[in-house]
Amino acid sequence: MKDADNDRQGLGREIERLERRIQGLQAESTSLVEKLIESRRSEESLSETLVGYQRGLEGSGISLAILDAEMTVLDANEAIERLTGYKLIELRDRMRWTDLVDPADGPRLDFFLRMRAENPEKPPANYEFRIRDKAGNLRSVIVNVRPLPRSIKYVATFIDVSLLKSTEQALRDTEDRYLALFNSSLDLIFLVDFEGQFLDANKRALDLLGYSRHEIGDVRLATILEPEDMKQALHLASLFYQQGRYDETTQWRLRCRDGRHVWVELTGSRVDREGKPYAVIGIARDVTERRKADKALRSSEQRFRAMFDHASEMIFIHDMAGRFIDMNDRSLKLLGCTRADLRNITLRDIIDIEDLGRATEGMGRLFSEGASVGPVELRLRLEDGTRRWMEVSTVRLDLGDESYVALGIARDVSARKEAEDKLRSAEMHLRASQKMEAVGRLAAGLAHEFSNLLNVVGGHAELSLDGLHPEDPLRESLEEIRKASRNGAALTKQLLAFSSSQFMRPEVVDLNSCVRSAGTMLGRLIGENIEFITRLEEVGKVMADPAQMEQVILNLAVNARDAMPEGGKLVIETYDADLDDDYTASHAGVAKGSYVILAVTDTGQGMDEYTVQHIFEPFFTTKDSEMVAGMGLSTVFGIVRQSGGNVWVYSEPGKGSTFKIYLPRLDTDEPTTRDSAPDLAALVGVETILVVEDEDMVRNIVTLTLREHGYTVLEARNAEEALEVFAKRKGFIDVVVSDVIMPGMSGRDLAERLASEHGHTRVLLMSGYPGTAAEHKQLVARGVAFLSKPVAARTLVAKVREILDSPVPGR
Repeated sequence: MKDADNDRQGLGREIERLERRIQGLQAESTSLVEKLIESRRSEESLSETLVGYQRGLEGSGISLAILDAEMTVLDANEAIERLTGYKLIELRDRMRWTDLVDPADGPRLDFFLRMRAENPEKPPANYEFRIRDKAGNLRSVIVNVRPLPRSIKYVATFIDVSLLKSTEQALRDTEDRYLALFNSSLDLIFLVDFEGQFLDANKRALDLLGYSRHEIGDVRLATILEPEDMKQALHLASLFYQQGRYDETTQWRLRCRDGRHVWVELTGSRVDREGKPYAVIGIARDVTERRKADKALRSSEQRFRAMFDHASEMIFIHDMAGRFIDMNDRSLKLLGCTRADLRNITLRDIIDIEDLGRATEGMGRLFSEGASVGPVELRLRLEDGTRRWMEVSTVRLDLGDESYVALGIARDVSARKEAEDKLRSAEMHLRASQKMEAVGRLAAGLAHEFSNLLNVVGGHAELSLDGLHPEDPLRESLEEIRKASRNGAALTKQLLAFSSSQFMRPEVVDLNSCVRSAGTMLGRLIGENIEFITRLEEVGKVMADPAQMEQVILNLAVNARDAMPEGGKLVIETYDADLDDDYTASHAGVAKGSYVILAVTDTGQGMDEYTVQHIFEPFFTTKDSEMVAGMGLSTVFGIVRQSGGNVWVYSEPGKGSTFKIYLPRLDTDEPTTRDSAPDLAALVGVETILVVEDEDMVRNIVTLTLREHGYTVLEARNAEEALEVFAKRKGFIDVVVSDVIMPGMSGRDLAERLASEHGHTRVLLMSGYPGTAAEHKQLVARGVAFLSKPVAARTLVAKVREILDSPVPGR
């Protein structure tokens, strides 16, 4: 484009030079004619005058001729021979100059002659004709014909402008060619001055930017560039101004008229005019789609790399010699190496020697035949020295020129292999677990029936004791009966705990008190060869069941003892902690907040990572599975989670273990206290109570106890009877006391029915086998009270009085 512009400038300068020359010749010829006319006025002879002026015109390039009235050439200078190709002797008195005019210019000639005839004193001047010389070539000439005073002759001058015309045509042809190239280019081409003003732009640039050709002159760089790009644009313009060109390709974001943005790749150079910097001609290629494609490719590569690096399976690439080229992060971690080490590692370094032959055979088949290999199971030697079973699949990738690499994926199937090896052992554990589950259901059923009997025995013993004189000889026997009943109640709780049907009784607890309470028996439990240390700080209160928290401490202490068969040190600590986002981000399941931490640390054998990951799973144990059920730490985990807390374990082989219990810290520092035994004389009432119980003995003792305290008692043997009684006495029943497990509709269903049909009914459920803790929580959430059988008379009337004295639900 720069060469074309230089050509155009050169042609322009040549045309200007020729035009000045023609103007000079015209002026010179006019002067000569005027002198000729003047000489005639002085009555000089025509021939002498012509001879003198002919010599003056010989070197000028102007052809001069004397014509008669018919335009016949009477005489001429030698220049006319060069113009026409005819000798003077062939022209004189023989040829009219008008005979030389090309027939195509006949109309112009007719007009010229007519105008000359109409105004002979002022004939048309500087008329252009094409004449055909003797050789047949067309020549463009400018003709002037002037009359000679006091004569019928004329003097004519002919100026050859053929070179000028051919030069103009060549310029037009060149301009047309370059304009065609300019506008048909698929690239954007534009001319911008050093003030940032657009001077011109091709069709592609106009179409893309959204401007017409007459509008582009009003557009500036600031119109199409973003403000933040202007500083760089001014710097680039400075480089063009100083250096003439800038060889590096730059990319720019252009703002189109409709608000769209396009990206272009720009090259350019400086255009000079009269030796001074004039403008910058730029050639820009639209790379918007290419940038989108590049961005999509980079995004695709990033996604592939992300999947490659973060895949849970091992992914690797190796050459035909088995040398590794690349691996994902999982592979590097398992093998304990970095990418810089890859070239020094081969398949032989990581495959178990027993499986190397199969691997080598498969690799040879892969590269020779191109068929994929796998999945095959191989053992890999990992960085920690362990051997893991991997399921490996490999495909061949063609790099061209008969060069290949292999892409492999290895999935850890060690767990599956171990599961297959331990299948028989797992079946034995399953049968044992099913037996324990059946025993648990039996124990729960026995606890239910036993609690009903104890409820009758204990209830009658308490009623009898209340009616006896303090010195009555029967009191001692009845006291023994009541004591036996209470011992039996403790036994039912143990059965319920065995069957996982116990309830938590959370209260505000000081963990230090739980540690001290459990510490009284820890000395006997852990043995003399273990040093027992407590480090108890002043800590906040937590909401937990104190008995179960003591069970947590005892279970952790027993676990620590078993980890130190040769003796060691057991440390129990408590302290407050505020866990922030950084901590919770690295400890899954732990929420941000304030906690009281119970830490139990031993100096025992410690655990590997695999054991730590499975330590809280039911029935998982590192001890003799025939001697230990593996439920101790599972129980710890369940109690802590049920209390709203978390358990975290830190351990390494040979470095002992630390179990940390995180329990949410309460705002209050006031511990709850258990209610003291109420005074039976203060628990009397006059309200109406409906007792629902399928066991006659239990129903009778509950009814008798409540009536002894002044209540009006209605009886029902099941839920259906209870609904009938409730319908007849609707509005007069203050509390419904019901067993949970009954034939037909259960106590829970009865409570749900009464809540839906009579929303303000107060219900107290009793059972020796209440079901799961989750079910109990649901009842409490609905406002249903609960007592666990066997129930002492004092506890029953106290709970009934508590319910009656509390606000009615829903009001």
